Amino acid sequence: MGCRRPRLRQAWQLCANILVAFKALWRCYTRPYGRSSRGFLRWVLCNSWREVPAAPRHTPHFHLNVLPGARGVRSTRALIHSFLDFLRAHGYRRVYGQMVTFATRRNEALFRRYGFDVIDRVQVTKYRAFHPGPVLLATVVKELTPAALTGGKERI
Repeated sequence: MGCRRPRLRQAWQLCANILVAFKALWRCYTRPYGRSSRGFLRWVLCNSWREVPAAPRHTPHFHLNVLPGARGVRSTRALIHSFLDFLRAHGYRRVYGQMVTFATRRNEALFRRYGFDVIDRVQVTKYRAFHPGPVLLATVVKELTPAALTGGKERI
């Protein structure tokens, strides 16, 4: 999933967030949430807005979740290549994404290997009860211009 129209995405996200907030408040009164759900709502209200890393403005973004049965290097690579080719064909110069990372998974070396640069990282506190070490949300950026390609070929 990705979006090449950042302002449209921001407007949609604002409307969706308002709708979700009203729905959550309504449900708080009509059918009270359990302890873990109330804890998550508390995190959303108190911390979530502080735990978002910086992202480039007016830049297309991508988000990738692949079903377990469809996961594989070849198919994931094909999805990413097709989206990046689509962006290049429409004249975009870079793309960004935000991904959850931790010490043993998705480190900075992995992103660099595929031509992405980590531009910001913020620790996300909502995972403290589920993971022993720090969990970070990282913003990664990839330049899509021909000069940014390694040896004339893109590494993904």
